[in-house]
Amino acid sequence: MNFEQWFKERTSRFERLLLVSVGAMLVVLLVSQALLTQPVFRQIFSLVERLEGNAYTPAAPIKLPAVPAQLSHQLILKVISGDASGLQVRVNGKTAAVFSQSGSVMLEVQDGDDLEVYGTDVSQIVEIKVTEVSAGLISPARGKTVTYFGRPETISWVVAGERR
Repeated sequence: MNFEQWFKERTSRFERLLLVSVGAMLVVLLVSQALLTQPVFRQIFSLVERLEGNAYTPAAPIKLPAVPAQLSHQLILKVISGDASGLQVRVNGKTAAVFSQSGSVMLEVQDGDDLEVYGTDVSQIVEIKVTEVSAGLISPARGKTVTYFGRPETISWVVAGERR
């Protein structure tokens, strides 16, 4: 028996078998890729799709109207010395109270308000003290004193919150 003849026969059959199997694999690859474009087949063939499950679509956010939660706080100002009959207390530039004969005023304020003492016909120096503040007010602190010399004087910016 001739080895070369035997080897050629065997290798030509093997080459033919390899070419047919490569062609069959290409056909299987093309068909499977075409089927993966369909969601039903993708769920069956793809392991990733099976593990992922259904796509999540978030619900539309609920829109609520914004309501600012401004808490009112109270404070009491009292004249310590001088005549304050013409003095006004302004909150954010608007007259909130006028000192009377009693010499004290009570104010409703909110966080961020600007407190000022203002007057036009005051002839002497007037001292004003913050005598009472409601719970939750950091500034102006109880006991703060402001001296008025005839021109607008800032008492304090109102700061509300918890003390640290």
